[in-house]
Amino acid sequence: MEISKKNVLITAVTLCAAISASTIAFAADEAQEKAAEYRQSTFTMVGHHSGVLGAMVKGKVDFDAAIYTKNAEALAALTMLAPTGFEVEGTSDDSRAKAAIWEDKEDFDEKMKAFQVASAALVEASKSGDEKTAKAAYGDVGKTCKGCHTEYRSK
Repeated sequence: MEISKKNVLITAVTLCAAISASTIAFAADEAQEKAAEYRQSTFTMVGHHSGVLGAMVKGKVDFDAAIYTKNAEALAALTMLAPTGFEVEGTSDDSRAKAAIWEDKEDFDEKMKAFQVASAALVEASKSGDEKTAKAAYGDVGKTCKGCHTEYRSK
């Protein structure tokens, strides 16, 4: 059986296309994994700082204005980083992010912006020197968290 140059060329082109497609698919899978890892890391830290604030709000630990402000500032900074984890569409196997995030990205982005605004207001309230104002502002942050989790996060 004679193999023509044309057959060799077609085979080579097909092989290159297959390799390129699998590389792109692998890169997309890897990007999704990295994005999910970034989200999980960011929201783990959000949970930590929110937990410190929540413990003070609920009276589980004594209110300390300096510690409250420090954690409010950290939380606000993290809200500015969080959107980066949603730039790549898709989830990973261990992600709780729902596909609905990218199906209604405009609504999701609005909810993320509300989280950022509420967190910035929390920082200002924490600096007011008024414990009641500071604690009330935390409640507003919690509402933005719940608003997003309800629609865009699996249990």
